[in-house]
Amino acid sequence: MQINKIVDFGTMALVWVGGFLVLGVMFLTIGDVVSRWVFAKGFIGLVDVTQFAVVGFAYLALPRVFWMDANVAIELYDDRL
Repeated sequence: MQINKIVDFGTMALVWVGGFLVLGVMFLTIGDVVSRWVFAKGFIGLVDVTQFAVVGFAYLALPRVFWMDANVAIELYDDRL
């Protein structure tokens, strides 16, 4: 039973790391919007960093999904099917 708690904690920690990754990108995006408004110049490459963070979150969350024996669904398509 101890190994279950360790894996459960580890997979949840990965989800939190991914969540903080996306949260950080959200703050960068807010900074980009303010920077464009104030200085008329944004952050170069922020779109790529945002895409990397979203994909990183998905990959970091996958061990938790498999551990919980759950499914990942894209609701835009899943709801229509």
